[in-house]
Amino acid sequence: MFKRFLYLQDTDFLLMQEVTIPEFPAFAGCKAYVNAGTNQNGTVAIFHDTMRSEKWTRCPRGGGIAAWFGFLYLVKIYTSSGNSRSVRELFCNEGLTYILRIVPQHFITGGDFKCVLDSTGA
Repeated sequence: MFKRFLYLQDTDFLLMQEVTIPEFPAFAGCKAYVNAGTNQNGTVAIFHDTMRSEKWTRCPRGGGIAAWFGFLYLVKIYTSSGNSRSVRELFCNEGLTYILRIVPQHFITGGDFKCVLDSTGA
């Protein structure tokens, strides 16, 4: 069903989170780049196999990946709400600044920051 969805939607990019496997199953027409990270709770970017990607960067803990697709820099960022505030702050201070150390003119970011978890975080 997942493969059919990607095919019917003619998907160029799909960004996923909470990936617990070090390798994503391959299927026709797509490539995948996984960053399971040290805590096995990471991210994956799936993209059309005709697209050329290069210079992949990943956060060691699994919360982010980024790559160049021609002139476009694609960034996937994720931090789990199950993590403590200090863990999320560490990700923003270290992981996020590492993956965004290059901020080109053209980039797309997708993610789930879960920064505001209740009214006290607003």
